[in-house]
Amino acid sequence: NNATANSSSYAIAAIVGAVALVGLRRKRQREEIDDGDGAGDEGGVQITLPDWAIASSADYFSRRYATDEEMMSLAIHLSDRNITEGTGGPFGAAIFERRKEGHCKLVSIGMNRVVPLGNSTLHGETVAIQMAQRKTGSYTLSCDGGGFELFTSCEPC
Repeated sequence: NNATANSSSYAIAAIVGAVALVGLRRKRQREEIDDGDGAGDEGGVQITLPDWAIASSADYFSRRYATDEEMMSLAIHLSDRNITEGTGGPFGAAIFERRKEGHCKLVSIGMNRVVPLGNSTLHGETVAIQMAQRKTGSYTLSCDGGGFELFTSCEPC
């Protein structure tokens, strides 16, 4: 049945993700970490999405999302792609704005960036939240009429 197939798919993705995560090399991508020595400090932490996510963003944001399944499918896709591309752990997330008309608008995406960016706070859902805050210009993520919803490939931290 579908529930068993989905459970098997999730289990396989988790195993593949765990194996790939163990094999990831620590890389610093597009940022320097402030180590307090004053050399190369940028005055803050920069959060970046992997190149593949940036290249695919137009496709993700142009889609129309109507069901929870479609939104969850995107979060799972981001998780899988993050492992396939070797750009982080097996965790993906997406934030949607639920519209009064019944459809949802994608606001942001995020994926685990802990190892590649050397920052233990950059879990998939926190990256998605921070990207949504940047996009909306609001740390409260308040909106008119609808509401924001977080979809993650795994239980949020």
